[in-house]
Amino acid sequence: MKVVMKFGGSSVGDYLSMRRVVRIVAQHVNDHPDDRIILVFSAMKGVTDRILAVSKQAADGDQKAVVSAVKNLSRRHKKTARDLISNKRILSQALAELDQLLLEF
Repeated sequence: MKVVMKFGGSSVGDYLSMRRVVRIVAQHVNDHPDDRIILVFSAMKGVTDRILAVSKQAADGDQKAVVSAVKNLSRRHKKTARDLISNKRILSQALAELDQLLLEF
């Protein structure tokens, strides 16, 4: 059976919340090993609202606020990655990908 599990907002608000998500998914895999799981994640708690606010600031020409917001979002996501990922190679890849995505922002 295919199972879609979606997590966002407070359920992925910080690394402790994300660890709970991992336990939920692991428990499902343990209980239903033949299921095909599709995981969907939306933004961490508060990120969507912050991006919307920054978009307005950008439209108003407030470059300083945009740069500050991107730095804060970067720090938050990198801290979460460091808290969650113990494998140095995987962490390095995740941080590099995050940097690339932020360049596109």
